[in-house]
Amino acid sequence: MSQLRVGIVGATGYLGTELLRHLLAHPHAKVAKLASATKAGKPAASSFPTFGHLVPQEFTGMAPADLADLDLVFTATPSGVARTLAPDLLAAGVKVVDLSGDHRLSPGASIKHYGAAPLAQGAVYGLPEVNAGRIRTARLVANPGCYPTASALALLPLVQQRLVEPLLIVDAVSGISGAGKEPSETHHFPEQNESASAYKVGTHRHQPEIAETLTGAGGWGVNVAFTPHVVPMNRGILATAYAVARGPALSAAELSERYQKAYADEPFAKIVDFEPDTKHVRNTNLAHVKPHVNGSVYVVTSAIDNLVKGGAGQAIENMNLMSGFERALGLPVLGGGP
Repeated sequence: MSQLRVGIVGATGYLGTELLRHLLAHPHAKVAKLASATKAGKPAASSFPTFGHLVPQEFTGMAPADLADLDLVFTATPSGVARTLAPDLLAAGVKVVDLSGDHRLSPGASIKHYGAAPLAQGAVYGLPEVNAGRIRTARLVANPGCYPTASALALLPLVQQRLVEPLLIVDAVSGISGAGKEPSETHHFPEQNESASAYKVGTHRHQPEIAETLTGAGGWGVNVAFTPHVVPMNRGILATAYAVARGPALSAAELSERYQKAYADEPFAKIVDFEPDTKHVRNTNLAHVKPHVNGSVYVVTSAIDNLVKGGAGQAIENMNLMSGFERALGLPVLGGGP
């Protein structure tokens, strides 16, 4: 099988680096180009001290002409870059997996939360547990956000089987890498260490993404109240979702069985009988999900690595589907210890 020639735009950020790390070990993908807005022409190896000896090329520019000879491009960039880059890449015959938020939301929600509507049409939302069939034929995939991935995997069976009332509540905590690599005062070590805080309560742009994802998957309208929190760890997301049972609540055993059946054929969404913990999924593409019953309320916890299943790993899942490869090819499922 010939190798897929891929490029990473925004290669030096946390997600770009995570993409490169996994793609270097992928049997059917060759990282042909690493694009940077500020480092074009410079050796790439110095930006990746852990595996720079495996990266012989120089950084290229980010213009469409620099990337038009590739099979697929990952855009691991701040919002706004992929919006303008994707149409030209698609016109050149290059497939795109966009890890930013530029193509995730409906046009109205995108204008409200990202400041502009997508320029490229036909993007498929890249949550494989919902859209694997459509992703296989897609040319542009909008890779989900990290919080929406953990939240949706916690709630999908409840929504798809219409077991709950339409108001859903999600509290989630994230490691600091979720804020990206660019330094800021709020993410300075003395500000975050020994601290936990909520932020963007009721205004976070992942709230409409969660609602649109669940509404589309379930075929009926749901409302989502989402509150994100940041805690002093490097990576990981733990989401706790709450939903009121529609009619008499299922027993804990019945609910667990519903979840087991819903994810029985999924390679990465795993129903566990212990409490999900971010360290158990760290550096893997796994999602650990555990449903609970508390009276008339279903409580579901979900743990992922925000940089893998919540970002780069899921992007490679989507690349695999778009390219006709086995979905789990090249993706890690063996976590580490404490």
